[in-house]
Amino acid sequence: MFKPDREIEIIKYVPLRKGSKKMSTIELRHIIDEHLSHIDDVAFLKAIKTIVENKASEGIYKLDDFQKHRINSAREQLKNGQTISNDDLQKEIDQWLRSK
Repeated sequence: MFKPDREIEIIKYVPLRKGSKKMSTIELRHIIDEHLSHIDDVAFLKAIKTIVENKASEGIYKLDDFQKHRINSAREQLKNGQTISNDDLQKEIDQWLRSK
């Protein structure tokens, strides 16, 4: 179980004051690993796991089947030369809007 005295110990290692020495990523990881190895609180560890997984998955997009299909269709169109320049597309849009 997470003990309050261990929380105080963590605070001692992490500089909180302005102007204090900054820790490297490696040092912080080591300190976190050390403290996590002494924690038996399953709920707390699950919460940490969720935080880490969310941070690790930032920037990774999960596509559904429809999105994958649209991307594959666009790749096929590109491969077959079915493209249009931005200028030409803008002209088509302007013509379409004027016809309405």
